[in-house]
Amino acid sequence: LAPLAMYLRLPPPLRPPAVAEGPHFAAHLEALQTRLARNPLIDGSPQTREEIEQALAVLAAHADEAARRAASQVFMSTAISQSGRLDAFVVLGANLRLVLRIARIYVQRPTLRDITYLYANVAGTAFIAGELDDIDISEQMEPVIASTMGGLAGVVPGLGAVANLLTASVLSGAANAYLALRIGHIARQYSGSLVIEDRRRVRRSASAAAAGSLAQIVTGGTGRLVKAMGRATASKATGALANLFRFGRGGGDEDDGVHNP
Repeated sequence: LAPLAMYLRLPPPLRPPAVAEGPHFAAHLEALQTRLARNPLIDGSPQTREEIEQALAVLAAHADEAARRAASQVFMSTAISQSGRLDAFVVLGANLRLVLRIARIYVQRPTLRDITYLYANVAGTAFIAGELDDIDISEQMEPVIASTMGGLAGVVPGLGAVANLLTASVLSGAANAYLALRIGHIARQYSGSLVIEDRRRVRRSASAAAAGSLAQIVTGGTGRLVKAMGRATASKATGALANLFRFGRGGGDEDDGVHNP
């Protein structure tokens, strides 16, 4: 019962009011001002609503950068692993850490109630059944993949199987990176909102923002995959030629030994 008692004694998280006016909104701005004043990522102490919004914009930039880093890591991890079960754990762990990182950006030392409140809102918004197809990400991915695949032949010419494997890897990594970007934007909107946001609007806004950031993640990650495959292929080819050369030289010496004892 001790952990439950400690949890119940924690201060409640900041929950924005429904409208941007009235005593509840004023009290929320005052509490938010106190929290921002203690945040080391903010210079000074914001006083007016405009200064509070500017401070929240600074934190939003940090949160977006955290989401892009997490999406890049998810892209590379899931593109390389090619294991559905492993990918599920990788993506889940990365997204949980991302939401916690964004919570720390806005609160620095979030309480368990803060984190629980944020996780509940992010999960309730991001994983509603039947609402994950707000934006068709294939439209965003096709031109990126096509432009990147076009340069594959110059790196590893004639390896169609490698190209197919790379395409599958990029598609898997891009889908998971898109999910990470989307969750990062949802967490940012809930962490820095002055009023209660409509879930459908938050979801669609996050989908659009994630789709806009996906091209950069896919392009950079695919370039790294192509270079890695090129280096690996060159290394294998060099090793095979070296082995063939050693085998041929050894065979010649053996023939000399047989015919000329």
